[in-house]
Amino acid sequence: MLHVFKKKTLNYFKKTNDLLFLGKFRFIVHIEEAMKTMKKMGFNSKDIDDVKNIFASTNFYLLSVTIVIVSFHVSILSLTIIIQGSK
Repeated sequence: MLHVFKKKTLNYFKKTNDLLFLGKFRFIVHIEEAMKTMKKMGFNSKDIDDVKNIFASTNFYLLSVTIVIVSFHVSILSLTIIIQGSK
């Protein structure tokens, strides 16, 4: 007697529909243009891949908060230099 079994196929892929907000899209396009500029400036592929890895492995919101805080600190620093220079 010969037993024939049906072969089961399992679907391991999960389809997700994530929304890509306009701000995140603009950020991605800006980073892509920055990478092209870095290549024109003479950076090698390994350096550019390292920068891409920073952006890819870091949470987008954490990266955004970091950029805002750094911008705030730079503006405060430049303001203090301007005030000290005018004395």
